[in-house]
Amino acid sequence: MKNTFILSTILIFFAFQNLHSQSDIKINIQAHLENKIHHSKENIETTPALYAKKASYDNKTIKIFIDNPSRKKSVFLQGLARVSEMSIPEEFESHVELRGTLEELIEIKVEGIYDIYLEFRDGVDTDTIIDEIYIADGAWSIDNFQAAAVLQKFEISQDTDRDPKEDSYLIERNVSLKGRIKNDFSITKNLAFEGSALDFSSFTAFDFNARGNATVQVVLVNDEIEVWEDQLQTTIKLSDEIAGFQIKKEDFGKNLINLTAINKIVFVVKGSGYSYANLDLEISELRFKKEQRVKPSSNKMLAVNISPNPIITLAKLIFESKQEMTYEFQIWSVDGKLVQRENGIALKGINEVFISRKGVEAGNYFSRLITADGEVRLSRLVIL
Repeated sequence: MKNTFILSTILIFFAFQNLHSQSDIKINIQAHLENKIHHSKENIETTPALYAKKASYDNKTIKIFIDNPSRKKSVFLQGLARVSEMSIPEEFESHVELRGTLEELIEIKVEGIYDIYLEFRDGVDTDTIIDEIYIADGAWSIDNFQAAAVLQKFEISQDTDRDPKEDSYLIERNVSLKGRIKNDFSITKNLAFEGSALDFSSFTAFDFNARGNATVQVVLVNDEIEVWEDQLQTTIKLSDEIAGFQIKKEDFGKNLINLTAINKIVFVVKGSGYSYANLDLEISELRFKKEQRVKPSSNKMLAVNISPNPIITLAKLIFESKQEMTYEFQIWSVDGKLVQRENGIALKGINEVFISRKGVEAGNYFSRLITADGEVRLSRLVIL
């Protein structure tokens, strides 16, 4: 099949490239899909029978939001998938039963993938291609040039034995490497394929296993922060024996508001800067652990109060703060899209802050108030 051959060629080529080339993969895949879309538009004058609106992958689950104007009852998914950045693409097939409604969510449980290309085919006439998508997790990468490193081994493996849990967010795939380093050596896990940020403000800890007889700086990177020292970070000491680590979020520093937009996790192995040292490192079973406590849902001042609600143009945000600290107020759509973000400084005691809809469309939303001490307060919000 021509389409499968093209994507197989692209994915196999990049499977053997340096791991910094993830953006090149995106460019090639997008060029292919845009070419398909262009030719499809020339031949199709009516609304597609079925098409993907949005797709994502996390916690070993592929999620695809589709529009189904023709009310199809099934779809056949066929494509290629890789379990890690260094693996060869393997064929993937799944026959999915649909409800026949206009909008549907397809969820496919897998043992773990790095990226996947899928063709949507008619559930009855499987020779007919309806749509195509490409989904990828953020890549692991290394910076061995700046570190003046000499590597004998760098491996990425899928952790297929772990099951996702509701109280955690899995950081997939394990890394191991062996070599010699002189300067600081960075190992980076990008959290999303396109470099977008994830919100970890509702998590209490970052867990992982590691060994390596080295001092390692663990940094949660927010790309909007230009000064490296201002990033959320802490330092751990590894030994030759594998050990479990749990870093509580307050151990990363005081400005926990940055947890709302984390783009990558960086492990910096500290080098001497003047002489080479052996490095035999392994990092595995990474996950963010969600916070367990339940916030009050009453109308007490412990919760956030927005008045008036519904909002026409302006409203007042009322909340209590135990001390002076920074805060961030967010408005989220019901489908999980961040539509507005405001930052400020809360004073000790009762705070009253004016907020504006600023062009946000009418509808139902969720608001989230996050203070620098890591407290998260949620409220429903209606905009007229």
